[in-house]
Amino acid sequence: MKNLNKIGLLLLIVSSIAIGGTVAVGSQFSYQGQLKDNGAPANGLYDMRFRIYSGLTGGAELGTMDIDDVEVTNGLFSVALDFGDALFDGKELYLEILVTVANFPGYFLLTPRQRINAVPYAIQSEFVENGSSPWLNAFSGVQYNGDVVVGNLVADAGDTLQVVSDPGDSPLRVIVDTVGTRFRVSKNGGTGIGSNYSDAQIPDNGLRVNGDTILNGNLIQGLGKHGAIKAATVIQCGAGINGVSERFFNNINGNDFTTTQNGAGGYCTITAPFDLSDAYWVVSANNATLFTSYNASCQLKSGTTTELLCQISMLSNTVTNANGTLQLLFY
Repeated sequence: MKNLNKIGLLLLIVSSIAIGGTVAVGSQFSYQGQLKDNGAPANGLYDMRFRIYSGLTGGAELGTMDIDDVEVTNGLFSVALDFGDALFDGKELYLEILVTVANFPGYFLLTPRQRINAVPYAIQSEFVENGSSPWLNAFSGVQYNGDVVVGNLVADAGDTLQVVSDPGDSPLRVIVDTVGTRFRVSKNGGTGIGSNYSDAQIPDNGLRVNGDTILNGNLIQGLGKHGAIKAATVIQCGAGINGVSERFFNNINGNDFTTTQNGAGGYCTITAPFDLSDAYWVVSANNATLFTSYNASCQLKSGTTTELLCQISMLSNTVTNANGTLQLLFY
């Protein structure tokens, strides 16, 4: 059994050219390579099989072509390959080669696959010209099956690029590293940025950015993930004051905050409707007394995970407390 290796199998050229626009280029291109047999340049006739794949490993087989009795001289050979024009639409493709070997049944696979470089994509220019490709030449621009329009092809003269879609389809998606959509304009008019979004995850006519705290009532980013404001309250604090927020928002579970008095002016207990163990918060105070500034502080009550002990005092005298209104942000 022979052991074959190949090197330098990637010199690609288009085998024909258009002359004066009257001669079709065709979809054929030449492939030149070097074949070694037992470490030495091969000589003789070899049957070869060429396959097009969508990936360097694995992937879908997109086309195959057998050529018998390929003449190899001092290791060098050249073949004309034709897989049609439909494959060369801009996506990355790889060529797999198999050869027959004496005393070896069937074909011997040469590895790795060879990436097809840009030259064969020049094939596409002919099909833009004659209209048999999904890319159509239209006046001063090109159009792809009515989905992508480039150039001044529409009624609005100022338009140079448009992306349109059928009803119910996403008009625009940007995929990074082939692992998922990182920018998506949804069929519902919304937009998602920074994650692998589906249409169902994007709010109608709105914007969702990776890191949002809530979507459609479902918590996305809990208090264990810091950096975004997840809840806030404006609430009264002081002797004789009990109640709920003057205003608030709560992306954790939607429930309100409550306050109870601690028996002295400027002191209160604020109960949050969620666990504060992993939360950060900032607090400030606002009083009705003009021309007076106040300090405010809140700390987690010992033995609890939802209650804050808060105090409001005059900025110039931390001993003098006063009832007032607290603003708290949780992130």
